[in-house]
Formats: sequence, C-alpha cells, structure tokens
Amino acid sequence: MPGSFRFQFRATEVAADSTETHETVRFANDSTRISSDNAIVLQAVAEILAHRPELRLEVRGHADEHERRRASLGAPRAQAVIDDLVQRGVAADRLVLVDRGWAFPIDPLRPELNRRTDFNVISDAPRAPF
Repeated sequence: MPGSFRFQFRATEVAADSTETHETVRFANDSTRISSDNAIVLQAVAEILAHRPELRLEVRGHADEHERRRASLGAPRAQAVIDDLVQRGVAADRLVLVDRGWAFPIDPLRPELNRRTDFNVISDAPRAPF
C-alpha cells in the first residue's frame, strides 16, 4: 500500500532522529476500540521497535473537549494501543502509558482530530553488555 510505505519511511526517520512521531491512532467518539484503519500505523510502529530494540515509547492517549465531561478516555485508549502492540510482538516493558486527557488538542474546532493516541520516544536504552 502506498500509505504504508510513506508511513514506514517517515516513522523510521522520526524514530531515528526525533522524539515525536507525526502519526496517530484515531478513535471514534467515546470509544476505545481500535478500528482496522489503524492497522498500518500499528504495524509500522511494531516493525520499527523490532528493528530498534533500544527504543522505548510513551503511548499517549488523548480525548476531545466533549469527552472531558466523562471519565478520561486517554488511559484506556493508550492501553488499547499497548495491548495491540504487545500482540504484535512488542515487549510491554518498552511501552509506557501516558494519559494526556483533553489538555493537548490538535485543533479545538475539530474534535475528531483530538481523539487519538500518539507516540513519543523516551529512551535509547543502552544494550545489555555481552
């Protein structure tokens, strides 16, 4: 798929040279279910982590302005992504859940953009000595 290649290239470049990725896992309103539309993003993240065993990621869950009246969906969204990545072979101890709630909107006028989980590289842990 053309989108898959573009993401894999960008994500590999970002993981090597920066702390944040530009790709996100999107969610429907009031939902923690990961749709099949997110499979490309999740597979690319799992592949990057497979090729870069020194990386650890924050998995940051977000909600939109309208969801803040309910219990935060940030943590359960991040946990759903962590569970998916673990099923794809990523070790759970390389993933750190962060609940960002509704405090970091991408665009307050477009709530669908704010219902997301994104990633942040938190360490290039040294490899174990031989």
